[in-house]
Amino acid sequence: MVRPTTRATPRRWTDDQNLLVYRLVSALTSLLLRVWVRYFRAVGAENLPSTGGAFLVANHTSGLDPFLLGVSVPQRVMTGPGKVELFKNPLVAWVMRRIGIFPLQQGVADTGAVRTMIARFRQGDIVIVYPEGGRSRTGSLQPFNPDFTRLVLKLRAPVIPAGIAGARDVLPVGELIPHRNTAVAVVIGSMLDLAPFEGRTLDAATLQEATAVLEAAVSGCLDEADKVRQELAPPQR
Repeated sequence: MVRPTTRATPRRWTDDQNLLVYRLVSALTSLLLRVWVRYFRAVGAENLPSTGGAFLVANHTSGLDPFLLGVSVPQRVMTGPGKVELFKNPLVAWVMRRIGIFPLQQGVADTGAVRTMIARFRQGDIVIVYPEGGRSRTGSLQPFNPDFTRLVLKLRAPVIPAGIAGARDVLPVGELIPHRNTAVAVVIGSMLDLAPFEGRTLDAATLQEATAVLEAAVSGCLDEADKVRQELAPPQR
């Protein structure tokens, strides 16, 4: 009797995160913030659920953002997408995958990245998402992508807003070395109430309304983070 050939299950991006590497990178980031950046504060970590999957949505101005969010919530392990260009360097790609960052093609419908986001959420992870679709080069909050809104409404997923103020000054786009003695703050808000949208047809009007709720929540967290950052700012010489 001929036995059927068994095929090895292909490795998924969701299998690549390594807790040891994640904790090491988090510790190094904390050390960098204490010794080099020096003026850092995170507020609202208790607003994330202690267990279960959720989406943490934030503004995006710097490559430092996912590291700041990870350090801000030490009780949970984070994951999330990063632009596919970052994975061209084998060493960088290895580190990115081990800390839970998976590739995303910006500007197109990347179904693979979306499937990974859903898988990580269903596995009970906190998934960081930047609904602006990429880094804001001006520092101002950019319009959110309604496709992400559609996704979280379909999943009926918990969504927590966050605002990051000062990351662009610590590590501007195109630079590799963070600036010293620069104030940066993270504020994590309360879980959003998206119940009013449950059961509604996800047409353009509904998505626009729900997306506005997400934008307003992140904008509010960003305003609070700006206030915290101003309190932290080093004295002018």
